[in-house]
Amino acid sequence: MSAPPVGVMYANVGALASPEGARALALACAELGVESVWTVEHVVVTPAMRQARRYPPDRRTPDVLADQQPVPDPLLWLTWFAAHSSDVRLGTAALVLPLRDAAVTAKEVATLDMLSGGRVELGIGVGWAEDEFRATGHQFAGRGRLVETQLDTLRELWGERPHPQAGGWVRPAPVQRPVPLHICGSSPVAPGRAARLGAGFLPARLADAARLVPYYREQAARYGGDPARLPVTLGASTRAEHRELLRALAPTRVLVPPPAGPAEKVRDQLAALLSRYAW
Repeated sequence: MSAPPVGVMYANVGALASPEGARALALACAELGVESVWTVEHVVVTPAMRQARRYPPDRRTPDVLADQQPVPDPLLWLTWFAAHSSDVRLGTAALVLPLRDAAVTAKEVATLDMLSGGRVELGIGVGWAEDEFRATGHQFAGRGRLVETQLDTLRELWGERPHPQAGGWVRPAPVQRPVPLHICGSSPVAPGRAARLGAGFLPARLADAARLVPYYREQAARYGGDPARLPVTLGASTRAEHRELLRALAPTRVLVPPPAGPAEKVRDQLAALLSRYAW
């Protein structure tokens, strides 16, 4: 089996959040053949969120909930990155869709796809931090059902016919028809939702992928999709047993941790990461 394309996760966090860091990453990705970058989102971070974090931080990835850690808006950061690159795919993992207006998001994503020449990979999640929903005035309960409605709205606003409720559409239209969608998360509901909606799947943790990815592909076939054509994106690992698991799961792409910066060291650090996480 040939090696899948490689992307960089947490691309908009820490040192890479700056204009210089993003530009250095764009140049390094182009030189080293990196296929994609993937941004994360937290609108606000509260002390309660830090205490209730889902996964403990580790030395390989930046702590997105750290005090004063810069985490720029994922779509705006990707616009800046796109201006300094030409082929690298532009992913979100994940956009917290229930914290956003669906029509405004449709406009922003379509604009980014147009400006970048059709490079967006839209990964969305339902969000896990109830405190973040409270802080931004959004309802935490029922967010899963809301996401499914919002995804329908995105697709309809990007289409040729007026949206049934809005009575119109979004222009510019995205270059890609459709924009690739990915459901992100490791909850028991996530793979079934991805399969039912005909979207790619990006589990939050490799540790959960062994049980979730086969279920996702089984459900995709049940809903009439072709599991071989639906993308699966997984985090890479340096551990031998994890590499065997990755090969068995046959992901569409793998993601490596981001270089830690500063800007002048991004290229060399990324080259070292790609070598260390080699397939």
